[in-house]
Amino acid sequence: MKVYAPKYYENFKCIADKCTHSCCVAWQIYVDKETAAWHKDSPHPVSRELVSYLCEDEDGEYIALADNGKCPFLDGCGLCRIHSAVGEEKTSRICREHPRFYHRISDRYEMGIGAVCEVAARLILDADISDIELALDREIEEIESSEYDAYTDRESIFRVICESDSVAEILNSLMEKYEISPEIFSSKELKNTISELELLNDKNRKILSKTAVKAVKCKEIFAKRFLFYLVFRHVSTARDYEDLRTSVAFSIALTNILASATDRTVYDAARMISEEIEYSEDNVSSLKFSLFCLI
Repeated sequence: MKVYAPKYYENFKCIADKCTHSCCVAWQIYVDKETAAWHKDSPHPVSRELVSYLCEDEDGEYIALADNGKCPFLDGCGLCRIHSAVGEEKTSRICREHPRFYHRISDRYEMGIGAVCEVAARLILDADISDIELALDREIEEIESSEYDAYTDRESIFRVICESDSVAEILNSLMEKYEISPEIFSSKELKNTISELELLNDKNRKILSKTAVKAVKCKEIFAKRFLFYLVFRHVSTARDYEDLRTSVAFSIALTNILASATDRTVYDAARMISEEIEYSEDNVSSLKFSLFCLI
């Protein structure tokens, strides 16, 4: 199957023990049914250990984290003991795939890498957005197609982003095109929503509240590239036109947060925004619902 990805995808490689923000720390690690079944049938000591750590909630089985918030299979060198003992293919699907994501837009299957990973964040913010398409031969699960086809709108948004060097001009064009008032990004309602988000680190809340800015404090090219990534990821999955408008507003809000972040590197700011918002389904839903009501 042909799967399309941004060209920077081919440069992505997990840095494992060299990562300073391990995805094996503080995250709920779900184990897919096929992998869980294999370990339950396996006599290997690491499989027996994994089964002993399995818990279950309404979303499925997951590995209980150690008291220090780390996956119990993370060794002293920052490497996965399951991977080392029985191979990568016997780790959970989420561990094998992270931070990749997949969607279907029109008749195209696409994939990308999420900015939550520090390597991915750097690739996204350093990428040339003028030519992003990379065709891969990859086996993936069937993805249901939305009745609404967001492809034409998404490509139009890409052109708006590429045709101007001014982030303010780009955002103003998108707000005008999709009838999104700039006032919503500084509204009390949106600030209240952000104040109630469940965060991994509450110290990030002050940064995340800056959804409206008057000036871009990071290099404009970084804000443009982050917006491009957000549109690729979120606008592509729109279920209808109102959902598309909401996804555009969501992308603008997160771009504004990145543009206003000054107390950390732009790469770490992008990673933090993705970790605290994009990789929490509840936070994405809350923020999008608030924006939907405001627009």
